[in-house]
Amino acid sequence: CSPTDGFARKRKSKGVMPVNQILKLNGIITKNASPVPEFSGAKEGDILETFESGFAVIRIPGLGIFRMGPKTKLGLTKFANRDKSRFELFKGEILCLFRRAGDHELKLPNSVVSLQGTTLYASTDSYEKSDEVCLCDGKIQVRTFGDASLVPAPAQPTLVPAAPATADPGSGNASSGKLSVSSQWMHKLINIKGENIIEVPDNAELLRHSDHLIKELESLYALP
Repeated sequence: CSPTDGFARKRKSKGVMPVNQILKLNGIITKNASPVPEFSGAKEGDILETFESGFAVIRIPGLGIFRMGPKTKLGLTKFANRDKSRFELFKGEILCLFRRAGDHELKLPNSVVSLQGTTLYASTDSYEKSDEVCLCDGKIQVRTFGDASLVPAPAQPTLVPAAPATADPGSGNASSGKLSVSSQWMHKLINIKGENIIEVPDNAELLRHSDHLIKELESLYALP
């Protein structure tokens, strides 16, 4: 569910390694708008951003490992409690390997993904106002912001419901507001636009899955 460019660990850090850190970096990354080097620490509340042609791998021991693609902005909203984490993908793409079951959540501009110990790829297109989620393994629930349960307070602006789904026959199963799916390496691809959620067939040519990249991330997560 991710670009196929692999990577290898080129050097080891010196001294004490931070518990949560930017474990691998290609190009430039900023933390809270300031450039930081590879092996920098990361804490709850940080906002990380990569730029053109770069990527970064973030490891949070006891929780998971995350690969940010180029031009990606990620908020490490909440993870001090490894059983209940929250992340936000403002733009770009991310490959997530959650190694701990629990109540976890990934917020995208148009939807929220709830999961428990799951491998998934997610991306968002701000121009198309759409999100894409590829479930590699596990179970997730996807909800759109048209789902009333996601509106937390009366002060929120009124949400205008999107038009009903108009998926062509055979293009996938369409739903409005909420969808629960599971996968055992069957690569479920889900497109979200407005209030509509479309589950694309497993054999769709749109899949961008890379098993070898997932295995490399697993190896990096297992490093001492």
